[in-house]
Amino acid sequence: QVDGILSYNPTEHAVIVSHNLKGDNLFICPWVLDGRGHHTPFEARSGLAFLGGYRHTPNVEAVKFFVEQVMPLLRKRLPGVAFHIYGSHMPDSFKEYEAEDVILEGFVENLDDVFESARIMVAPLLSGAGIKGKVLEGMSAGVPQVLTPVAAEATGLTHGVSAMVVESPQAWVDAIVELYTDAQRWQQMSENALSLARSNYSFEHGIKGMAKALEGVGVYPPNRKKALVSLD
Repeated sequence: QVDGILSYNPTEHAVIVSHNLKGDNLFICPWVLDGRGHHTPFEARSGLAFLGGYRHTPNVEAVKFFVEQVMPLLRKRLPGVAFHIYGSHMPDSFKEYEAEDVILEGFVENLDDVFESARIMVAPLLSGAGIKGKVLEGMSAGVPQVLTPVAAEATGLTHGVSAMVVESPQAWVDAIVELYTDAQRWQQMSENALSLARSNYSFEHGIKGMAKALEGVGVYPPNRKKALVSLD
């Protein structure tokens, strides 16, 4: 019964259409990133980082999958490389994961502390809807990421170009080793991710996307310049 539905994710649009049998009132909600990049070079970085709030079940599942299924294999290929777990409201069950190479960092005041220190961001999400803010922020900082298809959904990231998108534990390990040990590959993926953030998630791109949604529901002002100013 609504005039318009906003969603970040085209996959969700398909689900909505399957229920409503119409799609003329569906619009992509734009997400804007600052495309700030980073200052810390490959050589000065270390470890893997995951960022999430743990009142959200998919983030708990993601940590469990990574620690229990990926880390045992990764230790054989990259011994000593630490997995840093950031975020608030960690469950007590995480304490059993603590080890020299599994560090419970907890809540972080400034996300740049994560994006300027980790060599690779990981998002081993097995479930979840929408678009993943943690993944987009990593992209905006130009930090190479290894992701599941669920985490990469609707971001525009492409496997092997702007991120590594993998599923099986062994594929996770292979992707991490490739990025962690090859500075040239790391730099290339960093630049590609940052370029994507600056082109697809710019403020200007966001204005155009929201203007299209407003026009679609019939509230777009007749004067385009005024419309853009009001959105600003």
